[in-house]
Amino acid sequence: MTWNNPEASLLESWLSRGDRRLADVIFHAWQNGARFDAWTDQFNPEHWRKAFAQTGVDPDYYSYRARGLDEVLPWDHINAGVHKAFLQKDYEWSQTGQTRPDCRGGCYICGILSNFNELRLLAPDGGWKCP
Repeated sequence: MTWNNPEASLLESWLSRGDRRLADVIFHAWQNGARFDAWTDQFNPEHWRKAFAQTGVDPDYYSYRARGLDEVLPWDHINAGVHKAFLQKDYEWSQTGQTRPDCRGGCYICGILSNFNELRLLAPDGGWKCP
């Protein structure tokens, strides 16, 4: 078990859920002196609080609000191979305590298989194969 600075975790939540509006916040934080924030001896959360205030962007919008399953997310343009509808269904299952069994016993048509077709053909006999 490790301890993480709660202020640093909050910054990570802003950056990981942020959209284009965060560009101004990042720029202002830099102007305010934010440098090497991954280093605990360099991290100063006040630079970030001030940057949010300067830009009028509400950090709680990124950290604390619930998101709808139909919301367009900042990273939706990135193709990770798995269909968004599949991830949404998986999320709904998790909310009821259900989990999916390992897919090597049966394909759930998540969308990733088509991305691995070429790799599967190149795998030596007995190598990795998805059903």
